[in-house]
Amino acid sequence: MTVQSLLPPNGKPFLRAFEQAIAPEPKLIPSIDLIPDIKGRELPGWLKFLLYEYGLIELTPYVTNDYVLLNDGRIWQIERDTWAAVNRGLGWVSAPGVIAEAPSRRAWWNSFQLYLASLPPADVPNLERIDRVTELAKPFRSDFRRGVQGYDAPALETDSTKLDGSLLDRESGVRLRAGGPLWSFGRVHEYEHKLTRPEGEALGIWEPAISAAAFLVNFLTGEAVIGDDESATIEDATDFARTSGKFAQALDGTWVAFGEGERAITDRGLSLEPEATRLSQFWLDENPVDDDLAADVLLTGLPDALGGNTAFRVQFSDAGWLLYVPADGIEPATTYGVSFFAKLISASGLPPGGFFGDLALGAWVRIEGTVTTPALLDGQWLDISLLMPGATVVVDLCGFQVEADRVTSPIAGNEITAVRAADELTISLPGEDQFNLTITFDDGAAQPLLSVVGDTPLDPSALIREYVREIGSLRVGTWESMAFPWEDADFPWNGDAVSARARSLAAWFEANPEAHFRLKAAGGAVIGYRRVRVVRQSQARFNGPLRHGAARFAASDEGTVVYIDAMTDAGNGQPQAVASVDLLLGGTPAPGIPPGRLWLAPGELSGGTAIAPKFLSIPLRATVRERIKVLLRF
Repeated sequence: MTVQSLLPPNGKPFLRAFEQAIAPEPKLIPSIDLIPDIKGRELPGWLKFLLYEYGLIELTPYVTNDYVLLNDGRIWQIERDTWAAVNRGLGWVSAPGVIAEAPSRRAWWNSFQLYLASLPPADVPNLERIDRVTELAKPFRSDFRRGVQGYDAPALETDSTKLDGSLLDRESGVRLRAGGPLWSFGRVHEYEHKLTRPEGEALGIWEPAISAAAFLVNFLTGEAVIGDDESATIEDATDFARTSGKFAQALDGTWVAFGEGERAITDRGLSLEPEATRLSQFWLDENPVDDDLAADVLLTGLPDALGGNTAFRVQFSDAGWLLYVPADGIEPATTYGVSFFAKLISASGLPPGGFFGDLALGAWVRIEGTVTTPALLDGQWLDISLLMPGATVVVDLCGFQVEADRVTSPIAGNEITAVRAADELTISLPGEDQFNLTITFDDGAAQPLLSVVGDTPLDPSALIREYVREIGSLRVGTWESMAFPWEDADFPWNGDAVSARARSLAAWFEANPEAHFRLKAAGGAVIGYRRVRVVRQSQARFNGPLRHGAARFAASDEGTVVYIDAMTDAGNGQPQAVASVDLLLGGTPAPGIPPGRLWLAPGELSGGTAIAPKFLSIPLRATVRERIKVLLRF
């Protein structure tokens, strides 16, 4: 192919032939034209040569992107031996940070530290890259002393004191090479855990949670509410049993008979009484009436207050004013409950008070009181004075009974001694959580029944009154909503049952701080145990010293959560990877293990109760302290 000649028109044929022989191929001409601008083209095959020409080749083992190095390296060469060059180099290895020079008063005044913005992904090769790039860029007289991220325990200035040279005179960190910088890294792993029932029972401290479900049973209407079921009945909400009949009183004063096992419900409510024994009663065929001071019996077989015909009419006067009661089972010098029914027929000179103080003309009234027996009983008979001398009263009497304890409802039967069985009411609470209940009585009074679970028997002897109208849950559970006397409450005025339970459980953990975090690999194998350093019953506080996530806490006896914290030493368990952790309480170190050792290898701790499991992915490293925090709730 002929190319354009550069020879003059009179050039000799030889020269023209030679010129054509050495002319370049046309296809090479575009490449030749590129040579003057080759450095700006950044062709892959030329990069290493260009980096060598610019004096950047020593950075290539640590900076993986040659194009970035070529573009910024020439500026870096100008900045070299300045902090600007260090910052630029840290950007190349994705480790931006803040440079902190040592104070001029220190012996190693020309050293500096790097406070990295984030934890390097791995010790190898990332830390070598940071180290070497910093060494190549730093001012000549400055020494790279330490890299920090996440954990910084600086040395305490103890010069000229007895602490000089102690552990406090050293800063945190480990070296990966002799003469290299210290690396002090920390990483935080936080989670929350709510104590479960199996965990609490295994520790022996379980208190059921306070239920948020509704519970209400109204004995006047027969309606009940159990959780979301608002159409339940009292039979659904309670179980009842009694192995005898009994009497219960209505609001108008009449007494209603109920059969064995029947709930004694009147318009006053459900009558609940403990078992009662009638020690004695008055019967004409058992009691003498011929004593000179005995009251006169005028009529017998009259209608009584309980629907029978056992009443008798008696005249009490100055001449006859005693009733005799069989003394079987009655002790001398003892106080007994005494009750009987009386209907006033006529009276004169009746003194105020006493057994007859509340009598009504023509109406049955139950007289209730106490009597103390004399030091010596008159044979087998007990004389009970029913009238003061100087008065005359005609009354109908029935249902006379003497009881060892308080006066209870009338006890049926013709025997001298008789027993009425206890009312056995069991409250059927839903679920497994605690309920705080209020028992409301016929006079509007109320009594608390706190921290009850499941099927709960009600003890009639513990009730402040006999007739129960309603039993319901305290949904809020605070002093504002309670309907019982303040002195009966067992929680603070500004607290509630939920908080009281949480405080109780939290206090137990602080009182039993011996615990370890157990670190396990993916297959469940134990990597090691790290001793817990902080177990604190805590409550949320704006400026509290304990941090968990964005929240802050402070130790407090009123706290409802437990803050638990442990931190490994750099290198514990490395190079293994943690897949899960749990909290082991009460473990026993193996023989020969010094008390208080912080890191225990597999097999150096046995027993204990594990709680609070959590899946965590933690690659253990030689330079990183792993801090594990759990906020325990209840």
